[in-house]
Amino acid sequence: MLEKTLKITGALVALAFGFVYFLYAFIFIGWGWSDSGGHWSNSVWVLTIIVWSLPFLFSFWIVYRCLDSSVTRVLLAETCAFIAGFLLIAGHVFYIRDRPILVEQQPPLVEMQDSGRKPQFPLAYEAVGIETNGQFVPVMFLRWPSPGWRFKDVTFDLNAGAPKIGVYRGTNEIAANNFFLGEFQIIGHPKTKKTLDVMISFELSEKRQLFVVVRDKERNISFKLKSINPNQK
Repeated sequence: MLEKTLKITGALVALAFGFVYFLYAFIFIGWGWSDSGGHWSNSVWVLTIIVWSLPFLFSFWIVYRCLDSSVTRVLLAETCAFIAGFLLIAGHVFYIRDRPILVEQQPPLVEMQDSGRKPQFPLAYEAVGIETNGQFVPVMFLRWPSPGWRFKDVTFDLNAGAPKIGVYRGTNEIAANNFFLGEFQIIGHPKTKKTLDVMISFELSEKRQLFVVVRDKERNISFKLKSINPNQK
């Protein structure tokens, strides 16, 4: 009886290990692919998956030895753990996914390599940014390929009303003297807090479309944005 209990306990521990390891492996593979700029070759994908799969296969062997059962049953148990882990990760990714909002189809871009520096006045060429108290705050130079510096941390006073961002592009320190791209209201922020800390970032797609993303710095999720004053051009 004791031996059977120990075997079942060992099998459950191995299943738990395989499940948790699968979660971490999936996350780290995603980080590696992201840090590479999303440019992994087929051979890199195959080698990465094989190497990171070895501990998971080892947990499969442990479960098989502990249960002393058929390969089919052990494979079914591992598959259930795999599916459960995949659904959990998929749900988490869906929850924290970026929600980019298109602000301009074809912004004017300067063809030059990015130096990685933060946009500061005086601006030699156009940048995209936000309006704060009537002033233009440049966030990202309009360069191609996509520049490295593209974000701005902002704190909103929620007692002043719903948080909004006005998006402009240009070179003038006065926001109204630049080209207006639209005004957006942040949706889904916590209602009980007095302030909201966000990171506003701009992105250029492969088609050179300009997007804006607003992320909650505390919860590391992106907010939905509602266009309340779109550019009428």
